[in-house]
Amino acid sequence: MNINIECGQRLKKCRLLSGYTQEALGNRANYKKETVCMFERGKRKLSVDAANNFAEVLHVRADYLLCRDDNIFPEEKINQKLDEATDSSTVE
Repeated sequence: MNINIECGQRLKKCRLLSGYTQEALGNRANYKKETVCMFERGKRKLSVDAANNFAEVLHVRADYLLCRDDNIFPEEKINQKLDEATDSSTVE
């Protein structure tokens, strides 16, 4: 599969999981809706700067968006979720 398409699919997945429209994500990350669409369709290469902008808004790893890593969430977010799960399982 083309790397641009794969990165675009990951961006779209994260956008949908976060509940953003293309327009809302674009506004938050300072891109036009059309540009977000082009990234998601693999018609435009996702740069490191763009991935960092989107990752900050979506609270995911830029390396995940760039297809460099399969871990979607930053380590601190994973640890927080684990702590929350542990805390809730110890409540009687």
